[in-house]
Amino acid sequence: MMANLPPENFAEGLGRSLKGLRIGFSARLGFDVEVDPDIARLTREAVDVLALLGAAVEEADPGFADPIAPLMVLWASGAALALASIPKADQARMDPGLVAIARMGEGISSAAYVESLLYQRNTLAMRMNAFHDRFGLLVMPTLPLPAFEAGCLSPQHGRYGTDWTRWAPFPYPFNLTQQPAASVPSGLTRGG
Repeated sequence: MMANLPPENFAEGLGRSLKGLRIGFSARLGFDVEVDPDIARLTREAVDVLALLGAAVEEADPGFADPIAPLMVLWASGAALALASIPKADQARMDPGLVAIARMGEGISSAAYVESLLYQRNTLAMRMNAFHDRFGLLVMPTLPLPAFEAGCLSPQHGRYGTDWTRWAPFPYPFNLTQQPAASVPSGLTRGG
């Protein structure tokens, strides 16, 4: 079981030199995901700047399969618990996607929940700990696509579709591992 550690002050080292910092750069996190060419270019340019500032950058993937299955078990179970005390009539006025995930969570067994939490989540966390024994940072795109229209919950067109697991495959592994993460804008696409 993962311990709740006291929070670190990650702003503490912002003024230090990057000389000697080992950075792992992953273009796709090892997943079979098509990254928009502008996003790939901007991420590569950001990594090149880190190298110019003295960091030792190496292309490296952490080496795990897409952990969407345990995430969905944990997320759906949590949604089911959150909505359990809300009357069905009130749920009809709620976000349909959240209600659908909660319905899915109602059918998840406690054994599946515990297996996702204690085995799959911890296995992923140990894999990332081993990665960070070699690298101080992992740099990668946050999303494989450019920003889409404000006010939309998902891209309204294009190859990624509206299922967030397809258009946002990179952040959720780190929600599972509970690692600190930052999304840093690195520039504008050719379309602005």
